Order: sequence, then C-alpha cells, then structure tokens
Amino acid sequence: MPLTPHTAQQSRAKRPAQILALLLAFVLAVGAGGVAMAGLTMPVVLAASSTTSAGTSLFDDLPDEIQIDAPSQRSVMLAADGSRIATFYADNRIVVPIEKISENIQHAVVSIEDRRFFDHKGVDPEGIARALVNNALHDDVEGASTLTQQYVKNALIERARVSGDDGAVHDAKKQEYSRKLREAKLAITLEKHATKQEILNGYLNIAPFGPSVYGVEAASLHYFSKHAADLTISEAALLAGITQSPARHDPIKHPESAANRRALVLAAMERDGHITAEERKEAAAQPVEELLNVQDMRQGCATAGTAAYFCESVIQQILTDEHFGKDADERRRLLYRGGLTIKTTLDPAKQKAAYDAAVGSVPVDDPSGISIAVNAVEPGTGKVLAMAQNSPYGDPTEANPHARKINLSVGRDLAGGSGFHTGSTGKVFTLVEWLRSGRHLSDRVLTNRGEYMIKRDFQSCENLANTPYRVRNMELGPGGYSMSVLDATKHSVNRPYMDMTTKLNLCNIRKTANDLGALTLGNGKPLNALPAMTLGANELTPLSMANVGATMAAGGKRCTPVFLTEVTKPNGDAIEVPQISCEQTVEPNVINTAVYAMQQVISPTGTANRAILPGRPAAGKTGTANDNKHAWFVGFTPQLAASVWMGYADGDKSMSYQRINGEWTGMVFGGKIPAPTWKNFMQVALDGVPAAQFPAPDQSLVQGPQNPDERPSGDRSQTNERENRREERSSDRTEDAAVPGVVGYSQADATAVLRRAGFNVAVGEARSSEWQAGVIMGQSPSRAPRGATITIYPSSGPGN
Repeated sequence: MPLTPHTAQQSRAKRPAQILALLLAFVLAVGAGGVAMAGLTMPVVLAASSTTSAGTSLFDDLPDEIQIDAPSQRSVMLAADGSRIATFYADNRIVVPIEKISENIQHAVVSIEDRRFFDHKGVDPEGIARALVNNALHDDVEGASTLTQQYVKNALIERARVSGDDGAVHDAKKQEYSRKLREAKLAITLEKHATKQEILNGYLNIAPFGPSVYGVEAASLHYFSKHAADLTISEAALLAGITQSPARHDPIKHPESAANRRALVLAAMERDGHITAEERKEAAAQPVEELLNVQDMRQGCATAGTAAYFCESVIQQILTDEHFGKDADERRRLLYRGGLTIKTTLDPAKQKAAYDAAVGSVPVDDPSGISIAVNAVEPGTGKVLAMAQNSPYGDPTEANPHARKINLSVGRDLAGGSGFHTGSTGKVFTLVEWLRSGRHLSDRVLTNRGEYMIKRDFQSCENLANTPYRVRNMELGPGGYSMSVLDATKHSVNRPYMDMTTKLNLCNIRKTANDLGALTLGNGKPLNALPAMTLGANELTPLSMANVGATMAAGGKRCTPVFLTEVTKPNGDAIEVPQISCEQTVEPNVINTAVYAMQQVISPTGTANRAILPGRPAAGKTGTANDNKHAWFVGFTPQLAASVWMGYADGDKSMSYQRINGEWTGMVFGGKIPAPTWKNFMQVALDGVPAAQFPAPDQSLVQGPQNPDERPSGDRSQTNERENRREERSSDRTEDAAVPGVVGYSQADATAVLRRAGFNVAVGEARSSEWQAGVIMGQSPSRAPRGATITIYPSSGPGN
C-alpha cells in the first residue's frame, strides 16, 4: 500500500514504557531474522506485556509496503532570455541529485543524526536501547530515530501537507511511541527497496533546514547564496545542526545557538574521521555572522518588480487552463508544489523601456493620481513582450498609497479590469471596414453634419433605438463642407467619421474590430454595435488595443496574445501550453492601405506629430474619450506594436486642467502625453533594430472611382459586383486614365481640378443628396482618355 498515516491505532493508548519495550523487541527480532521473524515474535512479546489483543492488531495493521512521493518543489517563472521573473512555492525547496550535494554536508548529517546509518537496516537497536534507558531514568524523551525513519516521517508530513490534510500532519508529528513503531516498520521496508545513497539523498532534499526552508539546496542558497555542492566544512556543519530544531537553531535569528549546535556537529564529524582536529578548530572559529550571505527567497509576483502585472497574467492563465489540472485547486498545487519551469515571452529590456516610458510621463507618486499603462506585442506571433503601469504591485498602505493589484492592461478573464473607452482609436475599425466595403481614402465625407437619428440613419443587424445622436468635432482639420477620408484620418475629425459610419453596417464594423484583435470588451462581453463605437464608446483593454496594432503591422494576420512559451516539470516532461495561433483575418491590401492612412497620423501635420520616430516608418492612431477622461495612442512599426493608455483607474473622470508630472496640462488628449510616451518606449525598444518599410498601399483603394452610379453601399457583396463590372470595363480601355475625384468640392474647384488634369468639364443636372446644395455630389465617368469630357453633378441639397 502507499505510504500513508495509519489511523487505526491512534485511539489505542499505551504507556510509553510498554511501547518502547515492544519497539525494542521488534527491532531485536528484525536484527535476528528480518520483518517476517518480527511478525512471528511480536505476539509473544505483546502477550508478556499483557496487551496481546490490541498489540497483535496494532502490529498487523501496520503497512508493509512503502511508496514515497517526490517532494514538492518551488516553481520558477523565467523571461524570454532565461532570467528569473519570480518563484512560487508552498515549500521553498529545490531537489538536486546526490552528486550535486557536497560530501561535507553528507558527512555532517550522518555524524550528528545517525552515525550507524550505513550499518543498520532502517532502525538502530543500539539507539533504541539507549533511548529506553534514558527515558526510564529521566522525564524527557530521547529520540532514537534513524535517518531512514526521519526520512519516512518527513515524507508522511509532506504528503499530508500536499493533500491539505492538517489532521494527518498533526498525527505525523505527534511524540508517541506508536508513531515510532509505524515509522520503524516503514523504514525497514524502505531499506529493502532503496540504497543508502538514495535514502540519504531523499532525506537531504526533504528535511527542514529553517522555519521556511526545505532541502539542502534551497538552504544553501538561502543562508550562503551558493549551491549545496560548494558547501565548506563550517557551512555544512551549521546546516546539519539546524534540522534538530529549525526555529531554535536558526543562524539568522539565533546565531549563538546555531554556533553551539555547529560545534557538536563538528565534534561528531571529527569523531567519525570525516575531518581532522585542525579542520574542526578552524571551522568552529568562523563566526556565524561572517559565514552568512543571506539571499531573501521571497516568492510570488510581488517579487517580480516592474513585471509584476505581466507575472499575474501568466499565473491567471495557469490557474484557469485545464492543461494544468482539472480544477483550480489542482492547478494551484501544481504551481506551488510542482517544481515547474515556466518560460514566458517577456523581453526584460523592452519591459524596462515600457516602465521607464510610463513613469517618465506620469510618475508613480504623481499628485494627479492618473494611471498610465504601456503594452507591447510582437506582430506575427502575438507574443506579449512588455506590460507596465505606473503603480507598485500590492495592496495600498499609508506608506505606499499608490500600490494596486489590479492589472489595468487586461480584462476580467485574466483578473484585470473592464477596459476603458478607446476614444478615436475606435476609428481604426471603421476605417478598415470602409476599405473592406470597396470604398476609398479619396472619398469625400461630410464635415458639417452633427445630429442623427440612430434608427433612421444607421444600419445594423441589431434593433436600434430611434434616439438622437449628436457629434461634435474635437479636431477641426481642413475647412470646408467635406474632406477626404485620408484627411479625416490624419486629423482625427469626428463628424466625417460619423458620416462614414452611416454608410456602413455597424455589425460589419464590429466584425472588423474582432478580425483586428478586439474580440471582446474588458468584461468579456461582445463589442457594442452602436454608432458611438466609431468614436470609442466600447471599453477595450490596453493589451487588446496593442494586439490590434500588431495585427495591422502583420498585414492583417491576427494572433492570439501569448504569455507562455514552455512549461516543464522537474523531470523534463512538458505540459502543453497555448500555442502561437495566427490567422489571416483581414485582406492584406486593405490593411496596407489603412496603414498608409495611419502613417499620415504620425507626420509633422498629423495629430500624433509627437510620436515621429526619426528615420523609421511608423503608423498609429490617437484617441481621446469624452471630456478627456481617457487618452490613448496605439502605434506600430513592422517589427513592434504598442499601446499607451492613461486615465483614472477608479472611474471616468476628466484629466484636464491640472498638473501632471509637474506641468500644467490644460486639455489632455492622445497626441499630447500618450503619443510621446509611445515614442519614448519605441526608440529604446527598437534601438539597434534596422528600420523596415511598410508594404505599399493598394492604389485602387487610395484613389477610387467617383461615379455616383458606382458608389458602394454597405453591402459588401454588391460592392464586389460593382468592382468586378468596373474592372471589366476598364480592361477594355487600357488607354484610359483615372479621373481625379472631386466629390465634395465646390463647382469652381472641381472644374479647376479636372481641367488641370487634362479633361473637359460639363455640368449635369443637380441631384438630391446628403451634400449641401452647390457641392459636387457625383461625377462620371471614373476613367477616360485625356481630353474627354467629365460630367459633374451638383447637389441640390438633402430632400430636394
């Protein structure tokens, strides 16, 4: 049967003298003929003690098979370069083979704990006889346990602790002779199946060497900052002395007691011929305080420094993934006792750059109380390379009021928050859907319409309420009644983007957002397919927005964010982890054209001119929520994508008109603080990385046809049919040239543009349209030979 605490005998009380006598008789019988002879002898001895019935049952009930589980070990989390992020343990233990344990500590433990270890068969008759005499003459109880018995005891305690059985832990520690009898039989059984070296190795890996330090390797690192293989005679004797009473002989808290105990160990080592008298004197003369080089083995994500929030995301993945156990308790035991090596995607250099950029813009103790988070994702793989925020990890205290455990970068699925309103970064989804629907960057859209009726003016797969919706511009951009989609993107003007939204299906915009990587809100629910989604009404997480940037940087290849690369057990066996999962979800030509438009945002006249990376192409989008409650910048190069969010973590409050980082801010918007924060991060993160170019845009999506009969609707299938017809017609006129788009221009400006391009102009009959009266609402044809006549159609205004 397995090694388990036996409970049948716990209710049978025996007088200590009786049990010790039984134990001695048992041991002597073992010495004469082994376990089988002991079984024949015990009833006779028990009868002589007037305890025949209970004693026979007691002996017969003892297990005669043994199985010792591997002791629990600490798990370690590593960054991508192999450096340590944090450790996790219920018991601070590192199991090592006997070859990696100094002979000094092996000799020390055997000499002080069980000098006849290599001679007995699991129990020591001489030791028990000595204990019997001592206990008969004195009130104190002297132990007689061999190293094998101590190993068995510690294994029983360990199994009980791992299973969470506090009662079994208590029973395994009780100072009763019945327990010693049980340990004795198990020890004899163990010696039949394991070598002395295996037993000694097991003991050295499982024994407590301090109040919270288990095993000699962890103890060596803790007390001396060195491996067990390198222990000196004095260090080994100091450690060997601790196990008798880890609290009383703790060399850190009680160096005098530890030194006295060390002297006894050294004397025993000299007695047994392991060291000379000179070596004993030299080792005993070394002050305990001078030997110590304590390494604090704190555990958990709180020890991960600026990577604490990334660390927590990894832990949440492990605790919720069935690959690591059938339920949360089993996964937690595996993490804290399984000795896992957890390799992650974190890039320490980029993590430092992200944290430095964040606190450089909004310091940890900034009086404003504003939070800021920086996240970085690798395009084409989804690897999360950095995750930083300007708050210390932990619970807030009077001395550290800005500490928090909530990870602002992730959603509730990773024990984070609910996300934040994205402001105009939500325009990215509408821009990409605009191009997917067959429209173009040169299309002119209204700049002066500010009020809509939702059900009347917007298309959706959901039932919309017929309520008014008002839009105002935060950025003005070029003047006039209209502007191109390219200009509306460059200057992030709200009203043109809302005009674009009326021509699309809101559910298609949501689908495109999903395709780009914004799969859910921070609370795990689907994105809201409402008109305000274009202007950032959905609450998304900084990590998901960084992943949107990564999808665009990768040409429309969306990857699931990845934290883990490999998890292995102590024996080297791998545990399956979420693999890199990427899918081409958006057409490359559409993405490349959208990226071209977003490159204009990071230009001297764009809204993110503070994000320009000298000598390196970059694209991005600013975002500012209503009343400056949240400010964003999401940007990317072909090699790296990152998001910057700032706002109040505890609610939607305006950040404007206060001092941030010592400077009066006025209004806070995406281009003011998040954009330069992004630049500061990217310059460091990409230092030494050669600049890469984005693919060229699809020119047919940059400058498209403007014939009013060929303008696309919100139905993508109709758009594709029109595109096919247009391609067929254009293939028959290879000599034709593209006609400049003049929709949205005044009649005089349109005429001038067309004539400069080499075309004649005719004015057609005015038509009713959404454009203001007098503005050109259409033109025909879209392609024609130079010198051909182009007909332009003025608008007669809405409803006329």
